[in-house]
Amino acid sequence: MVKLFAIILIVIGIAIGITGCSADSFSIPFIEVDPEATETPAPTPTATPSYADQIAGRSDARSDALPVIIVEENPDYAILDIGIVRNEIRTLDPQVTGNEEELELAYNLFPGLTRFNQLTNEIELQLAKGWRVSEDGLTWTFDLREDIYWVQPVSDGGLLPILPGSGGIASIEALRPVYAEDVVFAVRRACDPGTATPDPIPLFMIFGCEAVNSLPFATDADLAEIGVRAVDPYTVEFVLVAPNSAFLTVTSLPQMKAVPVDVVTEAEADFEDWTVPQDGAMVSAGGFVLSPSSDYEEVLTLEKNPLWPHDFLGNVTQVNVFLFDDAILALNRWNRRQLDLIPVPTSLQAQILAENLPKVMEVTETSVFFLVFNHQSEIFKIPELRRAFSAAIDREELIEEVYNNRGYPARHLTPPGAFGAPPVDQIGVGYNVDFARLSMAEGGVTACRFLPTIRYMVSSSDTSLFQAELIRDMWERELGCPAEKIVIEQVPFGELLAMTQPDADSLRPDVWDLGWSGFYPDSADWFSTQVHCRNGANAMQRPCSSLDNDILRAAIGDPALRPSMYRDLESNLFGEDGSYPVAPIYGEMRYYLRQTWLFLLPNTTLDQHHDMLLRHYDVFTINQELKEIEQQQ
Repeated sequence: MVKLFAIILIVIGIAIGITGCSADSFSIPFIEVDPEATETPAPTPTATPSYADQIAGRSDARSDALPVIIVEENPDYAILDIGIVRNEIRTLDPQVTGNEEELELAYNLFPGLTRFNQLTNEIELQLAKGWRVSEDGLTWTFDLREDIYWVQPVSDGGLLPILPGSGGIASIEALRPVYAEDVVFAVRRACDPGTATPDPIPLFMIFGCEAVNSLPFATDADLAEIGVRAVDPYTVEFVLVAPNSAFLTVTSLPQMKAVPVDVVTEAEADFEDWTVPQDGAMVSAGGFVLSPSSDYEEVLTLEKNPLWPHDFLGNVTQVNVFLFDDAILALNRWNRRQLDLIPVPTSLQAQILAENLPKVMEVTETSVFFLVFNHQSEIFKIPELRRAFSAAIDREELIEEVYNNRGYPARHLTPPGAFGAPPVDQIGVGYNVDFARLSMAEGGVTACRFLPTIRYMVSSSDTSLFQAELIRDMWERELGCPAEKIVIEQVPFGELLAMTQPDADSLRPDVWDLGWSGFYPDSADWFSTQVHCRNGANAMQRPCSSLDNDILRAAIGDPALRPSMYRDLESNLFGEDGSYPVAPIYGEMRYYLRQTWLFLLPNTTLDQHHDMLLRHYDVFTINQELKEIEQQQ
């Protein structure tokens, strides 16, 4: 499926529900955002001393003070077997991961300051045990736990009897605690242009990160300018460009996951990949460890980290990630009941969705597609006409005809799984012929044939053209618009972006296709980049109004109130009296095949969930007894 995405922009103002902190430890002040305000004063640069100097004299880093866990037989083991395509795993480095498969491993192997729990729609503490925010909202200070360790599993060397669920590990040794310097190093590393972090933009809210990332080469002095420092071994401080609740969400992303500064710097000095050590196993500090018995070409085996201080949500003790040359081979293994979970092969998706419906798991993504209305157009500068043309689109027909029922009809802007997003069947008019015709009349148009010619621009993909033709037919059928009055212009995507910019003047079409996939699972991302009159591209040329202040208030508001604030925003845009800056059409979905013994937490089915939730292996529950019985048949 061809994705039509706008130019990626820096997004602001994201906050989500919070647990694990007292009211005093989380108090983001409300600050009216002034777009014309001067820049934040630069924090005092802090150089990071050598690693040896950082840990010198720390008693908690001495080997005799660190635990060693001997792996013993676990009668309650539960093994999760996953199948993916081999070339999807290029790296295990959290600052370099880019696709879903790599992100899954990063979320499980490395600790973040926080974790986003989509089951509760809250941010939970992970490496951090608490945080404080300054009165001006610019300085965030995180206090770290002292019981999360960098660990290294030791292989049993094949000399011991194979213990079910042991992953070939004889023991797991703690090397040292995770220190604030590991977080500082990770953040600076993600901002460093030499690291080539795929998505550094979320970190641009940290002072200096964007400036450093734009350099052709960053020196140690440049990196020291970034607004992050270790106050002491277990305290890390950030200075932001502007007050921004989005930062709490960013602290859960892979780009900010701690990495062992000593291990990484030593390996990179020798031009080696620190995640594929020459001797021993990879060093990590997350809920799982990578077994030294892993074959990076065949299977990656992850074992539950016995030193991890947090409770697991599910019962999985071991994960085997099997690597295949293509998705069909994984499907064959799944059909033989040798795998618990696999992505549905794209080439067989239509057939599998029809034949294996009870075992198909629908996973909503954050990609939402819509039509953008040119507010300077003689036609679509009238809100009643924007409502009419949006309500005349039969989303379900489009999804069936164009996308083979792979997606969901969108009635408002934000997708499922984003904080503050209403359910897909709530808020927004959607497809309503009577409302469309009434809105047309309220806009002063007695018949569509009296309107000027509508220029409808799409990208050069066949899918985009097919969709545009169907929408044109709907407008003809529901609103009586003559087909010749709707001129579809198909251009390369780059040209579409150029011709829809505000400075394109007369080249700008009346309406065009676009889509957005957010950086964060939060409604603020979509409203900031796609609707706000100043913070986003505003290619639609929507005039500023009080709505824009409401968007900013929702972005930095009280977490308990933000969901209702976003419901109001969605209603103001896509309700019966909405301004309809865009016409939401559909949201994307991915599909997996699961076995009947696989659950999402105890007694919870896996029929439909959000993609970010599935990145954490500890949310799964395996009925191991049923699995073994089924596999013997």
